[in-house]
Amino acid sequence: MSSAKCGAVQQAARRLPVQGPSPSAAGPAPGIPGVTSCGPAFFTPGEARQLTSAFGLISCFRLTGQDQWILLGSGTSASAPGLAGTPGGAMVAVERCQGGDAACLNPDATRSFGSFMVTRPPDPLGEPLELQAVAGASVLLLSNAQCGLFSFDVSSLRWYRGTSSAVHALLTRPGQQQPMAATPVMTGSQALGARPPTGPPAACPPVPGQ
Repeated sequence: MSSAKCGAVQQAARRLPVQGPSPSAAGPAPGIPGVTSCGPAFFTPGEARQLTSAFGLISCFRLTGQDQWILLGSGTSASAPGLAGTPGGAMVAVERCQGGDAACLNPDATRSFGSFMVTRPPDPLGEPLELQAVAGASVLLLSNAQCGLFSFDVSSLRWYRGTSSAVHALLTRPGQQQPMAATPVMTGSQALGARPPTGPPAACPPVPGQ
C-alpha cells in the first residue's frame, strides 16, 4: 500500500468508534480487552497448517459478548521470504454459535473449518488483508492492499466502503446500505479447495499495470 493510502487508512481508523484494540494480523488474537482469542486446540494441528498454507497469516478471535468466531487470512505466506501470496488468497471466515452453544463458544474446543462460512475481500488477490479497527459489535475495518479500506459486517458477511460515514451508517441503519461487489460466500470446505478469482477486482479502483 502506498504511503498516501496508508495515511488515509490510519486517519479513517482513528475516527471510528472502536470496541477495543485490534487483534494482530500475524497470528491468534492476543489476550486484550474486548477480544477472546482462539485456543491452541481450536483446530487440529493438521488443519491449522492447511489453513496457514492456503490463506497465510491467520488471526482467530471472538468479540467478547458475541456468538461468532472470526478468522482473518492475510493472503500473505507465513513461510516464503518477502510479501508472497498464498494459493487461497485473503479471506474472512465466520462461525456462528447457534443458541449460545457452550461448546461452540469455548475457545479451547476443537472444531472443523468446514463449519465456517468464508467470504473473500473485494480484491481476493490483494495482500496483505489487515485489520485496522473494530466498530461497534459487528463491523471490522480492514485494509485490502491496493484496494484500500473496507468495512466488513460480520452479521451479514457483506463488504462496504470503509469511510467513517459508511461505518456510522452501518451501525445506525443496518441493512440499508449498498454492499460492495465480492465473490459469493462459500463453506470452509469449499474455500480450501477453491482458488480466488483472477483479473482486476470489480469493486476496486484501477491499479496501474492491470
